[in-house]
Amino acid sequence: MMKENLQETIINQLMMGETFINLYQQHPAINDDETVMAAAIYQDTANFKYASDRLRRDVEFILQVADRGQSEEHLIMYADVSVLYDERILYGLTVEELAHIYPYLGLNLRLKPSVSQIALVGDSYERNLAFVPAELWADPEFALRVVLIKGSALIGVHELSKKYWGQPEFWWAAIRSEGMMLKHAFHEYREDYDFVKTAVKQNGKSLKYAALPLRDDEAIVKVAMKTEPMAWRYATERVQHLLALHH
Repeated sequence: MMKENLQETIINQLMMGETFINLYQQHPAINDDETVMAAAIYQDTANFKYASDRLRRDVEFILQVADRGQSEEHLIMYADVSVLYDERILYGLTVEELAHIYPYLGLNLRLKPSVSQIALVGDSYERNLAFVPAELWADPEFALRVVLIKGSALIGVHELSKKYWGQPEFWWAAIRSEGMMLKHAFHEYREDYDFVKTAVKQNGKSLKYAALPLRDDEAIVKVAMKTEPMAWRYATERVQHLLALHH
């Protein structure tokens, strides 16, 4: 254990603005001291990468430091790989933090449907999609939830399109989250009144891909125009003329 007077001196120097790397070069043993490393991490989370192997494997230490205001997300990035398989690291993470560290998590954690589903919410969706274990796509409930979050997953994920392409509930889920998926839908869907109405309600631009009879339906066109005022351009000339008379 580090002598108390040296520990106190190091911490005071950190508080005065001295960089941890300079102190570490002078006193190599300080990287295995919990109190000193906690102070160093408060100064800069990146200092955790200089911690001893023991501390970088210590989930309890990581969580304690995170509880005091440091980003658990950043701490995990510098932790030993064994930490990425420990379920305890998931506790206290925000949705955004979990999404950011998802690609680094161990397979055992990514196999949890709730973890992978959260990771596919928001801006990290595209990146994280590639790290979803193939085994999860075999679960129709999980797959359907993903399509409800991001409709284009139905065409972007080979495992999804191969297994669920012909299932109506997946197409309904896809257009509810992304109306523009109408572009990829079977013709029978593109001429289905309720299906097209759902798509254009989510994104009026999808009217462009509706079957001709529905682009000739004034009610459908008006629904599309609520989310895309210029959607009238995709209507037939007859409906465009009717709309012009109403204005």
